[in-house]
Amino acid sequence: MTERKDIFKDTIVAISSPVGVAAIGVIRLSGSKSHHLALTLLEKKFEDLEERKMYRSFLVSPEGKMIDEVNVCFYKAPQSFTGEDMVEIFCHSGMTVLASILDAFTRLGARIAEPGEFTKRAFINGKMDLVQVESIVDIIDAPSAASLEAALRQRKGELSIRVERWREEILEVISEIEADIDFREEELLEIKPVKEKIEKLRKIRNDLKKALETAREGIFLREGIHVSIAGKPNVGKSSLLNALLRKDRAIVTEIPGTTRDVISERAQIKGFPVIVTDTAGIRKAADAAEEEGVLRARRAIRESDVVIMLFDSSQSLDEQDIEVLESVPCGRTIWALNKCDLKMVLTVENIFDELKRFDVERVDLTGEKPLTISALTGEGLDELEDRIISKVFEGEVLHPVESIIMTNRRHVQHLRDAIKLIEEGIKLMNNGHPDEITALVIREAADKLAGIIGLITTEDVLHDIFSRFCIGK
Repeated sequence: MTERKDIFKDTIVAISSPVGVAAIGVIRLSGSKSHHLALTLLEKKFEDLEERKMYRSFLVSPEGKMIDEVNVCFYKAPQSFTGEDMVEIFCHSGMTVLASILDAFTRLGARIAEPGEFTKRAFINGKMDLVQVESIVDIIDAPSAASLEAALRQRKGELSIRVERWREEILEVISEIEADIDFREEELLEIKPVKEKIEKLRKIRNDLKKALETAREGIFLREGIHVSIAGKPNVGKSSLLNALLRKDRAIVTEIPGTTRDVISERAQIKGFPVIVTDTAGIRKAADAAEEEGVLRARRAIRESDVVIMLFDSSQSLDEQDIEVLESVPCGRTIWALNKCDLKMVLTVENIFDELKRFDVERVDLTGEKPLTISALTGEGLDELEDRIISKVFEGEVLHPVESIIMTNRRHVQHLRDAIKLIEEGIKLMNNGHPDEITALVIREAADKLAGIIGLITTEDVLHDIFSRFCIGK
């Protein structure tokens, strides 16, 4: 590590706390000059900054003008986040203070960091692998407690350890195959049966498939489940949004067409983050603004994982209900009869008879039994939430949060590719193909796993990952 810490010649500086007025702001420096630059700008002339010791002083400009009272901590390479010499400065948070400190350091030769550059230096210097790098963004952006737990486990290295173990097991099989190639003429070498190698590969493949089984839940845990509420105007879509969020987010009135745009907010259902979208009522628009709202509503419905088709149970079905029904996707829709706190005209028992009055072109009449709910009183909402989770997972959640391994689409794709290559290798061995070809295929599977943790990667992949970071991380 000490040999690699000078790869980056520049000393970088950035704000590492959210910009705004607050009690504390954080400025971070990393690079070989960070210790010297900090000493230069501290009003108190310390002979040295001892590692991991907090120093209190005023920070001054290169001309000696006071900027702010600060606390400063020095981290010596390689025992720092980036693996380089680092300094963290804790100051008062305010744009004038933060900007003045940045200006002072850049005038002495530091460079403003690029997005994610601190973490990128940590990766290049071997302080963390690529899975752990990605977990930092997931920790910051975690939409639920369960999502945070999954991200922290990846930051701790749980997935990385498993991936490295699978990769080593594949390399062990490759070494046996290559030994057969190199020494097949040698009588002294004990050649392991092909069946034994195949069984090892099958075990590895099965382990990878077992991990892959958690991907569906894991991706929803990381990215959220998208749920849209569809229905004609004034059926209670905004009221249902507020009920699911447990707060008043959307304006609710008795005037049809109040919602003219899609409104999305995050909620938590059964431990999973859910993005709930209230859409404009689908009907013939009265003006250009409402027409755009209807177009956005249809787009949100198409892109959702689950659609709640909402009916006003205090009224009979009409042509507007049918128009909305024909726009929602079959198989991903939950029918809900709202306003059950009023006298119900539309019921679970008569809704299908009501539909027979209309020329319905594309409506799934063989789906699940509609739910009866009241967005106003909360009646039936627990059952609705259960139905959402059941619908998106096509039954029930198979894996508890603590057993979910795969949460990232990039990791999932690498794992799928590795499984296919292992299966191809097994097929080649079963069919008696040359060992040289089999070894190449299986090695490619090992390389796919190496790509997950960043042992093998490309600049494009790194750019894509680090571009998601903000400056200062």
